[in-house]
Amino acid sequence: MVGKDPTEKVQLLAQRPGVHVTGGVPDVRPFLEAAGIFVCPLRFGAGVKNKILAALAMQKAVVATRVSLEGLDLREDKHVTAADDARTFAAQVIRLIEDPNMAARLGRNGQAYVRAEYSWERNAAQFEGILQYAVNHHRR
Repeated sequence: MVGKDPTEKVQLLAQRPGVHVTGGVPDVRPFLEAAGIFVCPLRFGAGVKNKILAALAMQKAVVATRVSLEGLDLREDKHVTAADDARTFAAQVIRLIEDPNMAARLGRNGQAYVRAEYSWERNAAQFEGILQYAVNHHRR
């Protein structure tokens, strides 16, 4: 489990076999690369969008709460899976563990989405459009 300032309850999970709690790390990519599934069970908060996008860019299947997906134009069961209560969230994680083909499909779709929507080329074109608009309207 990777995440800044894990609670005492989360830290205690490290006593279980196979569970490692890192706390904050300078670069999450090595942990993402080793992961089969990226989970984001946040009930509130901000700043996780880039982590979800990074996981998708690395072709990882994502299970997230809907609040952590807010502002991202991702489709459930095409790019990610989502659940808001603990039981359903756990069921979604188990579903992806038991169905590696679905996890792989979500990973591929998620990566394609990030490449299409967040590429340097797309962002540069959008920025160029904004600049062109500003120049054209400044001349008037």
